[in-house]
Amino acid sequence: LFPPSPRPLPRNAAPLGEDRSLANHCYDLRFTRPLKVTIAKRVKAIREQLDDASDKASDAVTSRVKDAKYMAEETADKMEDRVQEAVAVVMKRLGVPTREEISELTASVERLTKHIDSLKSESAATTSDELVLEAVGGGWYEIRVGEVVVEKVQGKETADKAFARVQEQHA
Repeated sequence: LFPPSPRPLPRNAAPLGEDRSLANHCYDLRFTRPLKVTIAKRVKAIREQLDDASDKASDAVTSRVKDAKYMAEETADKMEDRVQEAVAVVMKRLGVPTREEISELTASVERLTKHIDSLKSESAATTSDELVLEAVGGGWYEIRVGEVVVEKVQGKETADKAFARVQEQHA
């Protein structure tokens, strides 16, 4: 049969013997496999560097989150103040009293109520059923029963007639 045909060489392969010509121009580097202890030390050093870097990154992220949270709270507070001010302006335009005004009015009403009650009690203690006709000026006359003005009229004759009528009713 036929002899085996030689395999063709790839294009970049040098024929036998020619590759030795480069030996004078290249470094002969020989590597030895590192020891397991050396590898373990290097892995430990790399792990420590990564842990330090991750701690720094974590601290930086935490700091940024705190800053962002603070800024968000400040912005929310400012917006809340603006909304409250706008609502207060609208309420004022509509004539709605504020809490302070309502509180002042309530306190004033309470003071007046106490004053009226004290006046009533004083009036009840000093009131007599005495009927009085009194000139108050400008031709006007008041007819009073105790401290209460029952009628106010103008002119002396009209006052005398009204006084007589009130005397009849009072008796």
